[in-house]
Amino acid sequence: MKLYKILIMSTLVLGLTACGTVRKTSPKSVDVETAVVQYPTVADLNVQSKVEKRISWSWNPFKSENVSLAKSNLMADVLKEANADVLLEPQYTYTKVSFGQRTLTVTGFPATFKDFRKATAADLEALKIIYASPESKPSIYNVSKQSRKHKKFLGIF
Repeated sequence: MKLYKILIMSTLVLGLTACGTVRKTSPKSVDVETAVVQYPTVADLNVQSKVEKRISWSWNPFKSENVSLAKSNLMADVLKEANADVLLEPQYTYTKVSFGQRTLTVTGFPATFKDFRKATAADLEALKIIYASPESKPSIYNVSKQSRKHKKFLGIF
């Protein structure tokens, strides 16, 4: 009987103990320097004459305005009508009247790519000049080195 009680007690004690996991984290991340290395491809552009396209719509209180979507659709329409690949130097003009007419206008130069080729020595030299100038350095964003600025919540925390 005593053996039976000891067996029940030990089973209860083992059943009431919990298994836990130990978790460790590191406050730092490892900086991994990566780069995509590829040989440049160069293409010529066939630039067309300047085009302008305008769309208008009236204000609707039950529908939200999405001007960025309208810009994208307007640019797609211009490219489709001109049978072009890109719109060079696009400039948008958005006007609105309170509770009235909205107008979005885009102007630019439609262009098509032609003659894709491997970059020559002259092309590579031109790229060196472009990327060597301090005004036109490409911006590189490294996620692992971003600043850790925290905004205060209500100026308290």
